[in-house]
Parts: sequence; C-alpha cells; structure tokens
Amino acid sequence: MEKINELRKLRTRLKAMKTYIQNLETYFFDEEKMKEMLSMFSEDLDELIAKLNAELDKRTEFVLRKIEEIEEEIRKANRKEER
Repeated sequence: MEKINELRKLRTRLKAMKTYIQNLETYFFDEEKMKEMLSMFSEDLDELIAKLNAELDKRTEFVLRKIEEIEEEIRKANRKEER
C-alpha cells in the first residue's frame, strides 16, 4: 500500500512537472506571452517593493521617535544631576 501511495505521489509530481514544462515552452516560444508574463512579474515586484518600503519607513520613524524619547530622558536626567 505504501508503494502505491509513493507511486501516486510521483505520478502527481510528474504531471505537475509536465504542465510546468509545457507552460515554459509556451512562454519561451511566444514572445508576446513572455512579455506579458514578465510585465506581470515586474508589476508584482514593484508592488512588493512599495509595500516593503512603506513598512521600512514606518519602522524607521518608530525607531527615530524612540531615539528622540531616550535622548530627551537623558537630557532631563542630566539637568536633574546638575541641580
């Protein structure tokens, strides 16, 4: 029974690989489809980059605010020591 399951999994993987190769052939030999696929990929990358930059900006602002708060606390502590 175990061998049958392994063979079924292998058959499924082989079918998936065949479909993948057929898709590659389609895109490779059809310049318009290839350009379309690359354009979609580029748009996805641009969107992902924009999201990552926005998240980075938020985190940077947070860190800078925390640094300012710590600096202010240090200044206050120094003023108290001077008195």
